[in-house]
Amino acid sequence: MIVVVPPSATYDLDFMMEALVQGKGAWVHAETLPLAEAGFLKAQLMMGILYQLGIGVRQDGQEALKWYRLAAEQNDALAWKNMGTLFLLGLAGVEVDKAQALYCFSRARAIEIEQTMENPTIH
Repeated sequence: MIVVVPPSATYDLDFMMEALVQGKGAWVHAETLPLAEAGFLKAQLMMGILYQLGIGVRQDGQEALKWYRLAAEQNDALAWKNMGTLFLLGLAGVEVDKAQALYCFSRARAIEIEQTMENPTIH
C-alpha cells in the first residue's frame, strides 16, 4: 500500500499529545504513521513515544528505537534523549546498555549546543 502525503501536510505534535491525553492512542497512531513514514520528524518522534509507552499499540522497545533513530538522524535532541533513557533504564524490553545511553545523551547535548549557537537568544 502506497500512502501519498501532500507536500503541504504538517504534523501538530501538541494536538496529537492532547489526543493522547483524551485516550485516543489508536487514532493518533493511525494519523501519525503515514507522516512518520514520509519522514516528518515530529511524527517519527511520536511513533517512538507510542511504542515506548504502548499507547494505541503493543509496547515494543525495538520499534520505539527504530522511530527514535529516524528522528535522531534529523538532529532531534529529544529523540536522542528518549533513546538514551531506553538504553539507560532498559525500558520497554530494551537491553540496558550504559555506553549506548551515554552516547545518546552526548549526541543530544551536542545538538542542543549547536542549536543554541545558531539561534542565540538575548535575555
